[in-house]
Amino acid sequence: MAILASIADFVRLGLPATALVPPPREIEAVDIGTGRILTRGHGLVEGDVLKFEAQGTLPTPLVTTTIYGTTIGDLDLFSLTLNGAPVTLTAAGTPPFRWRVDPRSAYEQALAAASAIVQDHATAHSEITIATEQIKLIVCVLAADIVTRANRLRLPVTKDFIDELRAKVADAWITLRTWQSGKPIAGVTDATPNVVEMGALYGGPSVADGGFGWGVGL
Repeated sequence: MAILASIADFVRLGLPATALVPPPREIEAVDIGTGRILTRGHGLVEGDVLKFEAQGTLPTPLVTTTIYGTTIGDLDLFSLTLNGAPVTLTAAGTPPFRWRVDPRSAYEQALAAASAIVQDHATAHSEITIATEQIKLIVCVLAADIVTRANRLRLPVTKDFIDELRAKVADAWITLRTWQSGKPIAGVTDATPNVVEMGALYGGPSVADGGFGWGVGL
């Protein structure tokens, strides 16, 4: 199934630039014996990648220019991988040092999930393979909602942004439900692009004066 918006679209239409970069997290302890790193409530999931920052000396052999994979021990502990192989720590280093997760994989997963939602609600139409600007906007809004609801990345989003996002999400769902009921999708290939689908006539909103009562949406 096609992912209908890119990371570049997400930057443009999803999260504000000030909220795109997760804050750094402090390393509280390093266990040389097990190779595990302690950051309480790290929020990482298997497959997350990260880079390190240091004011002191990083644990050997870690360097600030390398991107490391993660293996999750529990909610507070994780260990590192490099090119799929476990990283063996040989010295604990000298604090302070911290890490910052690369959010790209989380954003890509959210965009894929949001794209699937859009496709699932375009059942009265052909599968969407080329996204219009409206479709990209809806995908990015839904993806931003997915990312910020859990906010395991601890993105610096303001209450005003969240309130605005929730309003956009509500509008996006209005649009999705009208597509599901058969309203033509502008710019999307369809056998009858200018005709209301049968699903709208028999399974969609009731016909009323002035149209089908679909609402505004996005």
